[in-house]
Parts: sequence; C-alpha cells; structure tokens
Amino acid sequence: MAYADNFSEAIGGNVKQMLIDFEVTAGQASGVSVSNCFAYSYSLNNSLVSGHLGAPLSVAFTNLVIAGVHCMDAATAHITTSNATVSLSP
Repeated sequence: MAYADNFSEAIGGNVKQMLIDFEVTAGQASGVSVSNCFAYSYSLNNSLVSGHLGAPLSVAFTNLVIAGVHCMDAATAHITTSNATVSLSP
C-alpha cells in the first residue's frame, strides 16, 4: 500500500483531528509507505499508527514535512504508535 504526494492545508473537521491515522483492527497490512507528504501545521491531536496484537503494522515515511520541519522520527512528527513501527527518512 503506497501513498504519494499528499498535501494538507487544514486538519480537523472530525472528532479525531489527526494528520495521520493508520489503524488495522483485523487482518494485517504490510509494506505501507508514505512519500512526499506535506502539511502546513501539526494537528491538534497526535497522529496514530496502530496495528493489533497478532499483526503489528509497519509504516515507512519518506520526505514527511510538517510546519516546515523535515520529520526524522515519530516524536518530531507527533506520531503515537501502538503495536506498530514507524520509520522516517529524508
């Protein structure tokens, strides 16, 4: 699964108010990649990458820029993980 060339001007409008929200609640997902993702600002709530106990989720970000900051780790990108791994590269 690949997402490329995403751009976000405003975040909100729903209960979650998250920039990134990947959740797998049944089955499994693998090989998730996100490239060239740009956002004007951070969201009100931390983003979430979540797998489930039997099948952890792995997401690779390339060139994730939020509020002008090249994010190189989950903390800088304000991403919370649960049964998941997140990798970020320029």
